Amino acid sequence: MTESSSEHGVEAAPPGRPLTPAEQLALLEGSHAKLAAVRTRAHRRLAWFATVLGLLIGAAHVVPSVFRPDESLPAFLTAMGVYVVAVLVVTVWYLRTRTATTLGGGRRYLLGLAITMVLYAGALTLLGRETWPVALVVGLVIAAPLVIAGWWRRA
Repeated sequence: MTESSSEHGVEAAPPGRPLTPAEQLALLEGSHAKLAAVRTRAHRRLAWFATVLGLLIGAAHVVPSVFRPDESLPAFLTAMGVYVVAVLVVTVWYLRTRTATTLGGGRRYLLGLAITMVLYAGALTLLGRETWPVALVVGLVIAAPLVIAGWWRRA
């Protein structure tokens, strides 16, 4: 306890002497400040991860409208390859930098992801019959639940 007390600006008590109430309170406030910083950082990372992943899922709907597989299969496959690599990079980044998940953050993320995937599956019926601006709007609608779930802050 003596090392952590010097971290928070409280002088270490000599061996055998208990901490005074003021010293204990200073240690407790320092711990709460660290916990709040971790919580804020975890929320921000989850929010950015959900935003980027949601936009990538929405982009997966737009790619076939811009790079039509029947017109240019190599362009379509290249675009989808870039999409897969982007999803993997974002996921690995999040998993490597995540230190904690906010309370209820995992549930909100999964709910947003589930709604996004249901919208994506429903929008598959539109493929090939829409122009790219319409596909872009549909892609943003697909991404919205996951983006909202990522930035939703619990009160």
